[in-house]
Amino acid sequence: IIKILGVLTTHKSYCEHSEKLKRTQPEIYEIYKRTISKIFDENLDYRIIDLLRNYSQHNDLPLDNYFISVQREASEDGKMRVRRTIAPTLKTSKIFEHKEKLRKKTVNEIEKLAKQNIDIKSTFRSFISATAKSRELFNEATETILEKAAEKYEEVYTEFKDTHAGKARFLHISDGRSKMALKQNLGESIKKRRENWQGITSLYLSYVSSQITYHPDTYFGCRANLYISE
Repeated sequence: IIKILGVLTTHKSYCEHSEKLKRTQPEIYEIYKRTISKIFDENLDYRIIDLLRNYSQHNDLPLDNYFISVQREASEDGKMRVRRTIAPTLKTSKIFEHKEKLRKKTVNEIEKLAKQNIDIKSTFRSFISATAKSRELFNEATETILEKAAEKYEEVYTEFKDTHAGKARFLHISDGRSKMALKQNLGESIKKRRENWQGITSLYLSYVSSQITYHPDTYFGCRANLYISE
């Protein structure tokens, strides 16, 4: 439960931080809204978890139960191992009990699934992948802006360095609303940090300590190429 709330809280903070761009950098904000809206419209799992985030602000998480299974499996070398699978799910009926406070269109989409439960692991992985994809699209759309800003920044850094006969220390560049410490090759540093998002976009294919086990009354996300053991 703590990990689920951690994801929801982190996503809320990310959205709130991004919304500040509307006041400080409206051009960048429009790009952010365009990319996040694209992912929201295309990915049902993203909409479900976004709805769950709103739900959790007013109610306890609509958890159903934790299905736990233990299986003995033979590895390629003939040795036996024990696989323990924990499969937490959300109960859709609990969501419907509070639907008047939630996004009506998404609630209707969940109703059309005609499933009693929503698998947490697969849906959350899809949600995180979609969020990372929106960031990837944002990075691509702002690449030219970043390159131009990096060039201008290096010019300012070089000017201060030459003026002060050495590295520019304890200096900041500001637009009147926010400021950033001067340091060399800042643009390259930002590009490298952007690359960290790329691996997250395929998170829905990852299995951490357990696999996803099929059940006919459970929704497992909108990833058609995701393997689910029966």
